[in-house]
Amino acid sequence: MRLPAAIPAAKNARLSGWQQFRAGSIAGRCLFVVKLNMDFQKKKIIVKKITFNSRRPPLSRVSQKLDTLKLSYPIANVPWLRQFPYKPQVRFKIAYANRELYLKYYVTEKSILAEKTVPNTMVCEDSCVEAFLQPDGNGIYYNLEFNCIGTVLAGYGTGRADLQRLPLKSVRQIRTESSLGTKPIPVQAGLFNWTIVVAVPFS
Repeated sequence: MRLPAAIPAAKNARLSGWQQFRAGSIAGRCLFVVKLNMDFQKKKIIVKKITFNSRRPPLSRVSQKLDTLKLSYPIANVPWLRQFPYKPQVRFKIAYANRELYLKYYVTEKSILAEKTVPNTMVCEDSCVEAFLQPDGNGIYYNLEFNCIGTVLAGYGTGRADLQRLPLKSVRQIRTESSLGTKPIPVQAGLFNWTIVVAVPFS
């Protein structure tokens, strides 16, 4: 997958997550200011720059750094309330380094399922989280979905009608690490807490 070579330096860079999230302008060298529609109200997300000693830091290290960030953001909008009234507790943290964008999701839910282990399969049928990234101002966005064991589905387009899946070679460049591991999980009821860390390369 190829995103702009340096999203943090792009004056018109856009980053969006969930449905209506829209990115905004850079505020200095260390952070983005991201404008979004969350719970039907415009809010801002601060996306800080974090540094590592290596170009491709272990995701365990990325996870630790994200945990230290004070700002986290709830995902509390239920766009299909009538069909799917249940709302898990979900929040995320976000940051970037020179070569990657980082996300960490924190999820609490009453049931869990993880069947998909092959990239670009329908992880939306499992317990999953999702992000929409729009790095350029040309109307094309990237749709990234991650089930609770780290399997990735990635697509791009201007909307659902022309959404295409990214080549597997590009999808495999997206790194994930889940607190639940990578093995399939049959459907289970109870109270489950899990996290997933995601690293999306800029190029």
